[in-house]
Amino acid sequence: MGSMFFISYSHEDDKDTKNIQQLDHVLKAYGLKTWIDQKNLPAGRMEQNIKKIIECERVEGYVLYVSQHSLRSHPVCEWELKPALKKRDHDPNFIMFFVLEGITFEEFKELSWRKFGVDLTQYYYQRIEEGNRLQTYHSVAQKLLDSKLQQVTEPLSEWVLNLYARGEDPKTSNKQPHLQIDLSYFFAERIPQQQEWEEIIIPAWQGIKRKIAGCPGRIHLQSNVLLPTGIAFGRVFHAATKYCLTFSDQEGWQTEGSVKDKAPLRQESHRGREDSDNIILEVGIAQDTRKATNDYVEKHHLDYRAWHSLKAEECSRNFIASPQHAYDTMTQIAEKIRKCSSEYPGNILIHLFYAGPLALAFMIGHCLNAVGPIQLYEFHKGLQQYEQGLLLKMND
Repeated sequence: MGSMFFISYSHEDDKDTKNIQQLDHVLKAYGLKTWIDQKNLPAGRMEQNIKKIIECERVEGYVLYVSQHSLRSHPVCEWELKPALKKRDHDPNFIMFFVLEGITFEEFKELSWRKFGVDLTQYYYQRIEEGNRLQTYHSVAQKLLDSKLQQVTEPLSEWVLNLYARGEDPKTSNKQPHLQIDLSYFFAERIPQQQEWEEIIIPAWQGIKRKIAGCPGRIHLQSNVLLPTGIAFGRVFHAATKYCLTFSDQEGWQTEGSVKDKAPLRQESHRGREDSDNIILEVGIAQDTRKATNDYVEKHHLDYRAWHSLKAEECSRNFIASPQHAYDTMTQIAEKIRKCSSEYPGNILIHLFYAGPLALAFMIGHCLNAVGPIQLYEFHKGLQQYEQGLLLKMND
């Protein structure tokens, strides 16, 4: 397990608990692992257990949700904050961060001197502004990410990102990641709701992208996420830098190359209702999903202006023969999506039913800057059916 931040707060107010859960949600989207102060530690040794956790070398930072309740809490002040301050005295790299709720900077400064004999405002802090709570949490996460990355001593010639969702991370590279994005919190048992994508996940990825945009080398990306996630991630990171993809089956391609005069996928099209605002684009590479796509369209009464299919002659998970073949395939799919977006007038929504390699999904997303909106669907192999995923909007 990688390093983590200890999140401290008072349990006296249910509102504080709810706010902490949302803050934790945002921090995880930035790849920051957390340990939240819990009520159910073994009885009789709670103080010792909490101190032991804070002193653990894997805990690289302490985040206190400062409210009127937390500053009155004996466990928070004596069992958590004081050990954290002691650790900071011995380790200047230990990160201290305070999130202020319902208390001003001046009040916090005065209280910290009176209760602890130290000015806690010398450390990182962020005050929550009512009406901008979620934006404040993103600001907290970005500052924590900044402070974490400032401690990397060796020159950053490249980044290693672990983006994984189901089970353990792929562990396909000997490189030590500068940042792990653990999405199991969002994807373990479900597909995130659109609101989670728009308010938490995509803004977090955009924040990460800004941090690595100046990286002189490449991003090595290790992943096992769902297909819509791959497309979305590739799209968000389209302008960051070149990156190399690595997966559990050791397949990997790069987001650079030249295009051959070749169309790897067979194309078919047929027209639907001229007054419809929907375009269906079916991409079958790993397997033929025509039946699954038909079933979804019929079940949800989805009308369409046109239905376009891009399919391999023989569908197989081993269809991609080489990096160049992958690049040609990606280019064909991306060009078709861009053509659908520009060819049809009006408010067109492209429905992308994709069943192909995960690496290719990242590469497709990488090419879809300023194209949209696109409704993505996740194909469940076991059920042989599609489920609605993320709606990619023009400005994502």
